[in-house]
Amino acid sequence: MMFDPVVGGSWGVLWELMVYLCGGWLVGLVVLGVAGVFGGRSGVLLGALVKVYYSIHRLGVNYVGFLHFLVSICLFLLLVNLSSLTPGVVGWTSHLMCPCGLALISWLSCILVRFFKDWRGSLAGMLPEGTPDYLCFFMVWIESISVLARPVTLSGRLLCNMVASKIFVFLVALSVLCVWWSTCLSLISVCIFMAFAVVIIFFLWAELCVCFLQSYVFGLLVSSYCEGK
Repeated sequence: MMFDPVVGGSWGVLWELMVYLCGGWLVGLVVLGVAGVFGGRSGVLLGALVKVYYSIHRLGVNYVGFLHFLVSICLFLLLVNLSSLTPGVVGWTSHLMCPCGLALISWLSCILVRFFKDWRGSLAGMLPEGTPDYLCFFMVWIESISVLARPVTLSGRLLCNMVASKIFVFLVALSVLCVWWSTCLSLISVCIFMAFAVVIIFFLWAELCVCFLQSYVFGLLVSSYCEGK
C-alpha cells in the first residue's frame, strides 16, 4: 500500500520484527486472558471485555454458533485496531480491503443464518407490516436496496472513523513538533510542548476507546442486522 511506511536496510527487518512481537504479545494476552490461564486484574479485565462482547447478542439460543463467530470478529477488530496504534504502522482497518471484506462476510453470514433459521420470516421482513397494496412493489425494492447497502455502511463506518482519528492524532503531534522547532527550544516552547504532550496523551486514550467502540459497534450492527432491524 502507498501509505505504509517503507524502511530500508536492517532497520526494516528490525521494524517488522517489533511489529510482529507487539502483535503477537497482544494476541497472546487476549487468548490467555479469555482462556483464564492467569488471574489478577488483567484476567478480570479481559473477562469483562469478553462479557461485553457477548452482551451484544440478543437472538436467543438458536444463534449460539453465530454468537461465537460475532465475538471472534469483534476481538479480531480490537486486536487489529490496537496494533495500528504502533507508531509508523497503518492498520488493516485503515485500508479499504479489510473493512469491506469483514463487512461482506458478516453481512452474508447474517443473511444465511436468518434464511436457514426462519426463511419465511426473512422474506416477510422485505415487506413492512401495514403497507398499502399499491406500495408493496416499491417497498420490496426499497428494502432490498437497504439490505444490499448494509455492507457498504458497515465498512464505511469502520474505515472513516479509524482513518479520521489517526489523522487527527497525527496533526496534533505534527503541530507540537512545528511549535517546538519554530520557537528554538526556548522556555515558552517547553511550556507549549508540555501542554501539547498532555493533549496528545488524552487523544491516545481517546484512540484506545475508539478502538474498542469501533469493534463493539461493528458487532452490535451485525447483530441487529441478523435480528432483522
